[in-house]
Amino acid sequence: MMLTTLIKVLILPPTLQLLMIAGGLLIWRRHRYWACSSIAVGVVSLWALSLPVVSAWLHQHVEAGYVAETPVAKPAGVQAIVVLSAGRHYEAGEYGGDTLSPSALWRLRYAAYLANRWGLPVVVSGGMFDRISEAEMGVRFLQDEMGVKTAWPESKSRNTWENAHLTKAVLTQHEVDHVILVTHAYHMRRAVYAFQRAGISIVPMPTGQLSHASSVFWLNWLPSAKALHRSALALHEYFGLLFYSLK
Repeated sequence: MMLTTLIKVLILPPTLQLLMIAGGLLIWRRHRYWACSSIAVGVVSLWALSLPVVSAWLHQHVEAGYVAETPVAKPAGVQAIVVLSAGRHYEAGEYGGDTLSPSALWRLRYAAYLANRWGLPVVVSGGMFDRISEAEMGVRFLQDEMGVKTAWPESKSRNTWENAHLTKAVLTQHEVDHVILVTHAYHMRRAVYAFQRAGISIVPMPTGQLSHASSVFWLNWLPSAKALHRSALALHEYFGLLFYSLK
């Protein structure tokens, strides 16, 4: 798991671009051509990925087919909702310990909206740690703060692939075989692939669309930290889909 995390850090922006720039500077005297090329590619790609117009374009492709829309009616035959965890905020002093990340809250809020609207139980999948798991935190949030009556945790998974395969056991235990799947739109394509491979019948209901460009045209051409972060999220999904296709 640590190796996977390290690889992710190394191949995603801005680490990869900074390594290219640093590498170019290190070989500047001996290999001027390759040094210039490495620095140029690093700088240009870092700048491009920091543009909102580029991050929106990347998300348009990874989110294609999974548009966040207001649900009209409960899909026929669904018996529960599965929502995937999305990290934690460590050592939140105001809560006396770890709490859910903003992305996790975003997904859980939408899952709660659907659960309360249609009277469905929720499975929260993700996160086995030394302390309370993300799934257990999610269940508490749904029941204590969002009024969801029935929620079950799946607390052992560490990634999307394990989310799917370990959630299968929870669903089987409760005799559920057809579910709504809730996660971010950019993550939905990979999540759908994993859940289908696990043999779970799903109806995708994405949230948090990130493919929309700013309504102020010129802002889309100014670099920003938010755009770089969003570009990294999209690239993470492209690499993840490639890796999953090899399983």
